[in-house]
Amino acid sequence: MRQEKKSEKQEEKNKECLADLHTTDPRDDKERIKQTKGGLLEDSSNWILKHDDFRRWRNNDEARLL
Repeated sequence: MRQEKKSEKQEEKNKECLADLHTTDPRDDKERIKQTKGGLLEDSSNWILKHDDFRRWRNNDEARLL
């Protein structure tokens, strides 16, 4: 009887672990974050588009080989 309870608990832990490892759709994650956090911070990532290093990389013909 005791062994059965241990097995049941282990099985439940295994199910929880697998549920935690389940992959999600990034679009759903983004929407959930927007709803819970109040949306994206305006212009928080636009700085990189203006950065000299990024511009050099973007304008370099060899960098486009990816």
